[in-house]
Amino acid sequence: MALGHFLWLFKGYGNELFVPPDIGFPEYALGALKGIGRLILAIIGFLAPLIVFALLVFPRAFAPLGAEATKHHMAWMSRFFLILFAVAVIALLFPHVDRLRTHYMFVLIPFPIYLVMRVRAAGYDPVRVARFSGFLMVLGILVPVAMIGKFTLEPLKCERCQHHIPYDQLADGLRAEGFQDGTIFAYWHPDPIAGNLRAQFPEARVISAKHPTVRPPLDNTPGQCLIVWPTTSNGIGKAVTLGQARRVFSADIPDDVSHDNVSAPMAMGGERQVSLGFVLLDGGTGSCR
Repeated sequence: MALGHFLWLFKGYGNELFVPPDIGFPEYALGALKGIGRLILAIIGFLAPLIVFALLVFPRAFAPLGAEATKHHMAWMSRFFLILFAVAVIALLFPHVDRLRTHYMFVLIPFPIYLVMRVRAAGYDPVRVARFSGFLMVLGILVPVAMIGKFTLEPLKCERCQHHIPYDQLADGLRAEGFQDGTIFAYWHPDPIAGNLRAQFPEARVISAKHPTVRPPLDNTPGQCLIVWPTTSNGIGKAVTLGQARRVFSADIPDDVSHDNVSAPMAMGGERQVSLGFVLLDGGTGSCR
């Protein structure tokens, strides 16, 4: 699965891929060390809290196990994780690959199986293992309860609650303003507008400003051009979004084009409102139609 991507990367950069960036070696080395530190934190973050509890309850499982560790399945999985770590460290030595995030660590999903093998090989009392399993089961039951509590309490403290944005009502507002079909171009920060509007307008051609090269094909059917952005206080708004739309669609969109807003009450947010700014061009423009 990864081979095609590696071939594309090598073809695009050639031998330059293995040349350090045009900075001094101390800065390059410091960046690599920071990247490895982030990698370790990402691994711990992905495996937490399981690995924390396991260290407290089964410390011997993390010590050398002697002959038990040479058993086929355990040895295979040990090498699997070592190879993954080595590949990640090598990737960190390349330019611009310096931040491996926690959610990239999904490749560690088999770790609980490996942990169970090590606990068994360490010779722990089955009663302790059963108690730990029960503890994990209780935690598993508490997770949905905690998520419900988070959804209920989050609007009391968050600036923008991504999971409380009423996209269905905002979409109804856009329909009421005249959008029927065509291309939607949406800014991406701080809220994932494009993907959520795609769910609300399944027949529309939706493109995110974060990934503008990912574009559904454009047919010959005439349509509207809807450009959308979140109304925030951090400076991202009409000017930034229109500038990107002009580049993406080779569109002639003046800076002073008429724009408007749609608003809806935030779910569980009391009187708080969420609003989107938008420009609607009925005849489309460039390849935004």
